[in-house]
Amino acid sequence: MTEQNKDLTVELEEVTEVKPMEFPGADKVITLDVAVGGGKMKHLALRKPMPGDLRGLKLLDVIQMDAGAVANLVPRIAINGFTAQHFYQLEPADLLEVMTEVATFFTKEQLPTQ
Repeated sequence: MTEQNKDLTVELEEVTEVKPMEFPGADKVITLDVAVGGGKMKHLALRKPMPGDLRGLKLLDVIQMDAGAVANLVPRIAINGFTAQHFYQLEPADLLEVMTEVATFFTKEQLPTQ
């Protein structure tokens, strides 16, 4: 392969890089390493939870990343049809990322001190 062809290959790879789908109304979009739901769900789009979404859940369990509590919450705040069954199909690395992102909804942004 010539140097010119190598340059073209690199440029082509940069152009064809897959970007996460856009979901209007989503506060966070998580790209899963392994698709779930028979390979149909590659992204999880979440909106910020409202107080009603937490009904019947212990906030401490959600913040501590209890799998059962997060599995109940995620379908309530997912805007792309992600279900509890999808949640239980997640690979361990994806599971940890989803639970961490959900827990960060309950933290304040740190403002710089003056």
